[in-house]
Order: sequence, then C-alpha cells, then structure tokens
Amino acid sequence: MKKETKHSIITEDILSSRTEEDSSHSVVMREKTYSFTYGDNSHSVTMGKEDHGYTEGKNSHGVVMGEFAGISTKGDSSHGVAMGECADIGTYGKNSHGVTTGKRATNFTEGENSHSITMGTYADSITEGKNSVSCALGYGSIASAQKGFIVIAEYEEDKKTIKKIHAVKVGEKILGVVIDVDESYGFDENGFFRKI
Repeated sequence: MKKETKHSIITEDILSSRTEEDSSHSVVMREKTYSFTYGDNSHSVTMGKEDHGYTEGKNSHGVVMGEFAGISTKGDSSHGVAMGECADIGTYGKNSHGVTTGKRATNFTEGENSHSITMGTYADSITEGKNSVSCALGYGSIASAQKGFIVIAEYEEDKKTIKKIHAVKVGEKILGVVIDVDESYGFDENGFFRKI
C-alpha cells in the first residue's frame, strides 16, 4: 500500500508536531515546541526558543533556529542545522552532516564520510566516522576527530579576525602539537594551540 505524504504546521506555544509517512514534513514556530518526523524523506523545522527537532528517515533533514534548541537526525543521508545559542545537534547516518552557528553550540557526527561544522563562539565539533571532517571556525571553538580530519581557525588578538586556518589528519601536527584520536583541541585565551 502506498503511503500518503503528510504535512503538519503548528504555531502555538508548548505544542508538538508528529508525522510518520514517507516524504513527510513538520513545522513548529513557537517556544517550547517539538517536531518529530519518521518518513524516508522527512523534514523537520522548529523555530521556537526551546525547540527540539527529531528526524529519522533515510534522507531526513532537520532545521532548528531557536535559542536552547536541539536536533537529532539518524537517516543514512540525514542533515541537521541548528542556529540558536547553546544549540545541540547530532547526526548518525552513514553520510550525515551537521552545522551549528550558535554560541557554545555542539555538533556531533558519527557516520563514515560525515562532516561537522561549528561556527559559533566556544562551540564544539566532534566526528567519529572514517574520513569525516571536524571543522571549528568560531573563536574559542574546539574540534576532535576519531578517524578523520580536523580544521580549526586561529584568531588575531582582537578575537574577531581569523589569522589562519589549520587542517590536518588525525596523527599529524598543528603548530607542533600532535592530534590524537578522540581528543579535543583548540586555542586558549592566550592564543596557544593545545589539547583542551
């Protein structure tokens, strides 16, 4: 039996939206809202202050823009974007990718060839998959990788201007420091690159 495409839009406070069919879509836009989609090509968008979005389809996508927001995607080609301050994001698919732009946001990817990008101040970028890239571009951000690469920004003393971008594979060195497996690295308040 062919599944129907479902859509759900909610704009009230403290509500949730849930869709389970293929090609499903879910949108919530107020504080303390939740969005869940489980279809193969599902999408989830949450924009409230304390939102949580969750997608599990094979090609699922999730976008969260609220402060204190969190999102998790588990599909093979899942993607997640979180732009709120203190936002968390986790992707677990084989080729999943995650992007966070909020201050102190955390981004974690587990799949092979998946990538993590954090652009917020003091944000964390973590990857575990083979050939994945952990990219930390915000001031004071840290990056760690298990079987892939680390890309990290070095800032000028003004803490606003990027001085240089460093990119190496685990086992190689950045400014004389060997990048070990599953260890977090970044620049401290004095501008020195070290294990965090």
